[in-house]
Amino acid sequence: MEDLLKLAESIRRWRWLVLGVGVVAMFIALVVTISEDSTYTATATVNVGAASQSISRAPEQDAIVARGYVEGLINTPAYQQRMFEQAGIPDSVDITASNLVGGPLIAIAATSTDEDAAIAAAKAASRFFVEDTRTRIADSLNAALDPLRDRLEEVAGRIPGVQAQLAAGDQSASEVTRLQGELAALQAERNSLTSSLDDSASYADNPNLVSLVTEPEVATESSPRVATNAILGLLGGLVLGAAIALVLGALELRITSPSVVRSRLGLPTLASISGIDPQRRQEDLQGLASGMALMAAGVTSVSVTSPGPGEGKTLVASNLARYRAALGDRVILIDANLRADPRTDLPRESLGLSGLLVSGDEVMLSDVLVDSGVANLRILPAGTLNEDPYALVTAERIRRVLEHAASFADLLVIDTAAVLTAPESQVICSMADRTILVLDSTGTQTASAVEARDVLERVNARVLGVVLTGVARRGVNLRKPLATQVRRPASTSREPSRRA
Repeated sequence: MEDLLKLAESIRRWRWLVLGVGVVAMFIALVVTISEDSTYTATATVNVGAASQSISRAPEQDAIVARGYVEGLINTPAYQQRMFEQAGIPDSVDITASNLVGGPLIAIAATSTDEDAAIAAAKAASRFFVEDTRTRIADSLNAALDPLRDRLEEVAGRIPGVQAQLAAGDQSASEVTRLQGELAALQAERNSLTSSLDDSASYADNPNLVSLVTEPEVATESSPRVATNAILGLLGGLVLGAAIALVLGALELRITSPSVVRSRLGLPTLASISGIDPQRRQEDLQGLASGMALMAAGVTSVSVTSPGPGEGKTLVASNLARYRAALGDRVILIDANLRADPRTDLPRESLGLSGLLVSGDEVMLSDVLVDSGVANLRILPAGTLNEDPYALVTAERIRRVLEHAASFADLLVIDTAAVLTAPESQVICSMADRTILVLDSTGTQTASAVEARDVLERVNARVLGVVLTGVARRGVNLRKPLATQVRRPASTSREPSRRA
């Protein structure tokens, strides 16, 4: 039910678009209909059945033959091509056949924009069909009877010879007996063949014969249906407009571009990170780091969060730390996602952030920092956690850790858990100098992004802006400085391992 309400809301929001598409479709239908000429249809009628009154069969059998003629012959492209060529029917005429009320009658209709052409074509098509069918039936009948006729001619030709031999009277008694038997056999075969030919179905007795019943003298005019086509065009346009509205509504459900970020969240887009080209993704991340150095001067701690997991916040946090370190800043990357599995690339005995939060001043920060392998970049891992992160993370504890860490670095980059699924992230973001909200352009729902922004505002987190990840095309870095200000790290440095 909720999904249906969302669809209805999308159509309501785009109602003027839906109506506009409907009106345009109706206008197009009107123009096309008005531009069409009237058409004329003339119909000839043909009957299926034997010409002889002595032959009859059930009407349903004639109807079956009639349907066979319509579907298997007259309406086929090959037969119509031969009909048009031999009957002289213009290509501008449309010929169609139909079986009338399931009986033996076939209606052959010719449609054209010219009345006389329609009448002439209907007559020509029906006459061609009748003559062609009669010729095929006659050829078939003759093909069946010709062998009998040939045999009769042969037998009849032999009888006079046998009779002449008997009339000579110079044969022996046995020869006369043989000739008399041969003559009797020939005469019997002649009589049998004659009877068979007489009993064979004549041309007129063929039940598949067709005959012309009526020919048209006038044609029926069909004018363009302006009102009907206009209504159908309007309805079709409204359906198309509704479909477009649903597509636009579905796109609106996601944060897909900086303009959507601005209109829905009222926040600037700090960077659009490519989700396709690795080279462009690296350049976008470098641009983000350089831009942060310029527009957030004096900021010592930046938290990076997202509405939900898997939206690219760890990618953004680790690369922000890496490239700021490449610019010469001393950076500590703090893994504050206490709900994720511990990172396997760090020493197991490391207490990390959880140890600092639990032990307070008993654990020194320098004891838990891990070298990243990148110059100027160290990592404070999450550490092993044996209690509820929500109870462990308090504003006072986070403030104490950040103040202590600030003495070791120029910038603290804090990779937090998702703000909507981990309440302790709200505390961390509220204690950081600035917060970056990471949104996946292919998956983050608008409602989730708005809720995350509202949550951050409620805890007085100072949101610097949004970073869009997974962008299909290179987005606009609204605050990206000149490329000459970006210094790449040494090729021998390795990137801090990431957790997606």
